[in-house]
Amino acid sequence: MPHTASNTTLKNTVNVFTSSLLTSTGTFPKPVVGESIVQSGNHAYIFGGRDAEDSSLTNDLYIVDLETSSWKLVENQGSIKPTPRYFHSGIIWNGNLVFFGGIGFDEDKNSLCGLNTTEIFNLETKTWRIIPAKESETGSESDAGTSTCEPLPRYGHLYCVLGDYMIVYCGQDLSNNYIEQINVFDLITEKWVHSSPFAYHCGVYRSNCTSLDHDSDFSKFCTAENNNNDEENTRRQNQFVGSLLFYLNSNFVNVKRELILLKLYKVSNTKGNGGGTDKREGSNSCFYFEEQDISEKFVGSSMPPGLRFPRVYMVGENLVLSGIYLTSSRQAFVLWVYSLDRANWIQLDTLGLLNHGSWFKCLSMQQNNQLVIFGNKTRKLIQDYNVRQSNYDNMVYVELEAYGIYRKPKIPHYSERSEKLGKLLLTGVSDMEILTLERNRIPCLSKILYKRWPTFQRLLDQAAEQNQDAFRMSLSELGPQLRNMLYFPVLLVLWKDKRNLLVNKNTV
Repeated sequence: MPHTASNTTLKNTVNVFTSSLLTSTGTFPKPVVGESIVQSGNHAYIFGGRDAEDSSLTNDLYIVDLETSSWKLVENQGSIKPTPRYFHSGIIWNGNLVFFGGIGFDEDKNSLCGLNTTEIFNLETKTWRIIPAKESETGSESDAGTSTCEPLPRYGHLYCVLGDYMIVYCGQDLSNNYIEQINVFDLITEKWVHSSPFAYHCGVYRSNCTSLDHDSDFSKFCTAENNNNDEENTRRQNQFVGSLLFYLNSNFVNVKRELILLKLYKVSNTKGNGGGTDKREGSNSCFYFEEQDISEKFVGSSMPPGLRFPRVYMVGENLVLSGIYLTSSRQAFVLWVYSLDRANWIQLDTLGLLNHGSWFKCLSMQQNNQLVIFGNKTRKLIQDYNVRQSNYDNMVYVELEAYGIYRKPKIPHYSERSEKLGKLLLTGVSDMEILTLERNRIPCLSKILYKRWPTFQRLLDQAAEQNQDAFRMSLSELGPQLRNMLYFPVLLVLWKDKRNLLVNKNTV
């Protein structure tokens, strides 16, 4: 496997604009181990974990506004209390937070125990429901079929949502043995409907997964060439539920990387690969997975190093990878991207902001093309990593747009004549200019920029609401480069040649 090349770090000429550091406000979690984090739009929920100071398990639920870094504790409005747990999983579906598995505490035995219960928090009513694990001895045929699909107790497992199903993969038991099993939970019927083997040693320490948009170019790039006839393609399309991409890395001295594509299919009969029945509206269904090793598709001249607790995200047609990089000479939270446009892995340089402090959990804000990383700017990463401690004192925002990482806008189809006419009128309908660092002026239309870049939207909206002096002061906080510019006020935007540019608008 190729080594990591030193010249493939994607740097930015004005990195000061590409990342920012905020301090958390309000009531935020204490240092904790093994908590789950679930994103819902511009908010995120933190649940459970083990207190890093006294080792007690917690069942607290926090919410943070990702745009303001403001936190508060979510109050339980019901009589049912959730089970304290850590190294569990959490997803959001249809206005509900769904948590599964992890490590709990058995008060009767006065010891830790593995969990395979599912607990659901309704965001509207702010109440909990507990779905206990079913015993294998059941009375009805329906329950008997469901019990065979029950997952084993586990912690540190992987998880994902495909449509109306929560998929749980692998993890470990309390003896630290890997569980080679995939389970499917029907979020509508709230039953486990499928269980099958999965011959990989997967856990959050060295692997992660993400769902793929079936119609995206990235998904098509991952999928093998289709040689089926039209009838077969139609049948399989009707059975298709969704696809997942696994990233696994191991042997951190001589790194082994694997990328596995999994496709889930649902067949409306009882004869399938892998057992388990889903009884909706009286009909039986079985599920099966198709597995494809696509590691060779992602081999490039540069490759990510071995990362602890990796996370993968899809941002447009780009696969973003984050994780903890540890060597004797460097300990840092790093970001890598595989871009279809470049056909290579590239490290994102954030000017050392993530090289200092302790950073662990990370989320992708797709609507803003941003990454949000949680941590503490003054603590030592290696110390917190050794005890698996997460911190939420600070939040770092990374603007992926600045590196050319974004969701491409959906362009409506126009005739060739219309496109030519639009290009001819482009300079005539411009209402503002882009001023490059080389002092070149490029006319453009603010409406197009407004629709194109979320960051530009936010700045223009802010300008419309504030007076000139207040807007000037808020821009000054972005750094000395703006304060010293000849043209002021200016707005930071991007241009298609991946340079950072400054926009000068006479009337905001």
